[in-house]
Amino acid sequence: MRETAKAWLEQAVAAAPSPIPLSFLGDAHNRLGDKKSAREAFRKAIELDETYAEAYFNLGLLLADDGQSEEAERLLRTATQLTPNSHKAHGGLGIVLQRCSSSEGIQRLRQSSDVLSRSIPRLRSPISISTVWQGAQTLNEP
Repeated sequence: MRETAKAWLEQAVAAAPSPIPLSFLGDAHNRLGDKKSAREAFRKAIELDETYAEAYFNLGLLLADDGQSEEAERLLRTATQLTPNSHKAHGGLGIVLQRCSSSEGIQRLRQSSDVLSRSIPRLRSPISISTVWQGAQTLNEP
């Protein structure tokens, strides 16, 4: 089933390359274990549309899983800047920052939770670090 979906996405991208099918294709490659092709698809999606946050998010998580925390953090920060109200983007960033056991990583996580608190006006109280971490853990579940 996944191979068939990947083949359809490859046809769609070949016919008319655009960020959304490229990002889906990257996700299909990643799920099938082809991380190199996944990275290429996400990077191509970003190249075609530098404002497509989903590609930054997906590539950031992929690189985080490969231990490239600094690049992953940069990409996920870009995703949060492009979509400041996205719990998903902030949660992904929380995953990466949580993996940084240093006090610098914790400080960066605190700053990210402050940004999220300010970006969602309907919330009256700041979002705690534990809330961001809980969101990160949810994203990390299979």
